[in-house]
Amino acid sequence: MLINYGEELILDLQGCNPTQFSEENIRKFLIELCDLIKMKRHGDPLFWHDYTQTPHLKGVSVMQFIETSDIVIHGLDFLETALINIFSCKKFDTQIAIHFSKEFFQAKTHHHTLVLRKTKAFDNPKVEVRTHPEHGQGLFAKEKIYDGETIAVFDGKIITAQKASDIPNLPPTHIRDHSIQFAKDKYRISQGIASYANHSCSPNCGIQNKFKIVSMQEIEPNEEITFDYDMSENSDWSMQCSCNSKECRKTIHGHQYLPQEKKIQYQNFISEWLTK
Repeated sequence: MLINYGEELILDLQGCNPTQFSEENIRKFLIELCDLIKMKRHGDPLFWHDYTQTPHLKGVSVMQFIETSDIVIHGLDFLETALINIFSCKKFDTQIAIHFSKEFFQAKTHHHTLVLRKTKAFDNPKVEVRTHPEHGQGLFAKEKIYDGETIAVFDGKIITAQKASDIPNLPPTHIRDHSIQFAKDKYRISQGIASYANHSCSPNCGIQNKFKIVSMQEIEPNEEITFDYDMSENSDWSMQCSCNSKECRKTIHGHQYLPQEKKIQYQNFISEWLTK
């Protein structure tokens, strides 16, 4: 199974002001852009100037490493063009990046393409299954996990059922409770550790795409990995909650009953089948 590993924004800006292609201005651009799209820069940007006598090739190329990949810029003086690639395995706001880039380089027009990069499904090696003091088993961080990391993926058998209560419940696998809903009548289990993630009404992880558990914040070593089951579930299934968080809703019974403030809080971490 292939999953989305990250996004690459390919942005072409035409009609730019070439005076913005100086090293000083591009350094400023990279600092402000990374702050806006919440990317951590690593090291100074690398510059290479092309002083060729061929007019349309003359310009500057720049690479800035970021924690989740890199940003590459090619500024072409004669063509008044900036060619920008932003690749990150962490999701970022592409519209903010486009608007800011266009304004900074004073571009008159632009074209862009968003490419979803793919990799095979995997379990994060920083996470392990442990005995849970209340819920049998659970997922726990072995070392620090950063915001935006993939934890695990539901990548196993697909079960078709008109409602969740029709799914067989066969201990010790507990397919009914440990599957994820991804369509009105379809559920999926995991070949790996995803099925061991417990529910919390104050989770530190969420669901992206339909099958991927992703961290919503930094998670410290020995902290339990949790997500809110109402981020994906919307059937007749229900569960009495004992997460003991201050925000505990006591009963978990589908996305349709999720409070509006939670839907806003979980933005970008609710299964695609519930938002599209």
